[in-house]
Amino acid sequence: MGNYKTKHFGNVLINETAVFFNGPNMLIDDEASEKIELEFNGQKVIFRFTHFENVSLNHIAWCSAPELITEKNLKKDFIKECIEKMDKYSEIDKTTREFFIEWYPKDDVVRGYFHGLFDHITEERMLKTFGVKKLDESTVKVIVEKLDYPNICFDYDQGHIITCVDYKVSALYEGMFIGVEMDDSLDIISAGFSSF
Repeated sequence: MGNYKTKHFGNVLINETAVFFNGPNMLIDDEASEKIELEFNGQKVIFRFTHFENVSLNHIAWCSAPELITEKNLKKDFIKECIEKMDKYSEIDKTTREFFIEWYPKDDVVRGYFHGLFDHITEERMLKTFGVKKLDESTVKVIVEKLDYPNICFDYDQGHIITCVDYKVSALYEGMFIGVEMDDSLDIISAGFSSF
C-alpha cells in the first residue's frame, strides 16, 4: 500500500499491487479495479484506479512506444498523475457542472439525460429531490447544482490518463448517472449517461 497526501482528502492509501488492467477485451468490475471510498464535504465519493503491477509489457503493446515504458515507471507515473488530478477535485466538479448547464440546450446527450430523468422520476420525487417540478433551461441549473458530488475513475488509454467523472442523481437513484471523460489536461472530451 502506498500512502499519498492529497489536498482535499488528507492521506490516502492506494493498493499499488492491484492486479487490474483495462486493456483490450478486459472488463471493469468492482473486484478487478482498485477502489477507494473517501469523504468530501460530508458525502461519500469513490475513486477507481487502473494499475499495471503484475502486467507484462506484452499486454500493453497497443500503447505508443511500448518499448520505452517499464512497468515500474508506468505504475509510479500513473499514481502520481492521479493524485495530482485528485487535488483538482473541486475544479473538476465545477467544470463538469458548468458543462452540463452550458450544453443542456445544445447537446443531445446532456439534454437526453435530463429529459430521461423527468420521464422516469415522479414529479413528486423531483420536487422532493431537486425542488423543481418542470424541466427547462432555468431548472436544469438548479438540478445540476443539487447532483451529488461525482465519483471519479482514472483510466490509462494509449499513454494518457482519461479521467471519468460520474454524477448520480442522488443516493436514491444509484443507476441514474451522467458523466464526462476528460483528457490529460482535464478538458472534457465526451459526455454520456446511464440508460434508464
